[in-house]
Amino acid sequence: MPKHVPLRSCVACRESKPKRELIRVVRVADDRIEIDRSGKKNGRGAYFCPAQECFESGQKRRALNHALDITVSPANWDELFTYARETLPVHKVPTRIPAMAGQVVRPIKRLQGFPPGGDPSGTRNAAGTRSKGREER
Repeated sequence: MPKHVPLRSCVACRESKPKRELIRVVRVADDRIEIDRSGKKNGRGAYFCPAQECFESGQKRRALNHALDITVSPANWDELFTYARETLPVHKVPTRIPAMAGQVVRPIKRLQGFPPGGDPSGTRNAAGTRSKGREER
């Protein structure tokens, strides 16, 4: 049985990812915020994707203010942006490839001899009666 992986949402882009892939920001005493590198600091936390664009979007949308229930000061944002510029890529790096990426989607063919909504499993013939399978022959 696979181990449970806790998911969290980025406060800026609202994308759900495993908790370990996101960056946790914690509200500590004195209405300050800090980056929680260990993921275990006490305090109310919020998560960002590991990309500078999510930090910028979070400031623009005031998402961190809402998530941490405080008004984040410009000095705190400067600390966050300094961390982001030094350690994170500018844009998000996709972690998963969508199931249909790069595939051509073709219309589904209707089975010959069956009316729309007919029996696609092949157990009934065109007249609608059961065909004899190998077991019944």
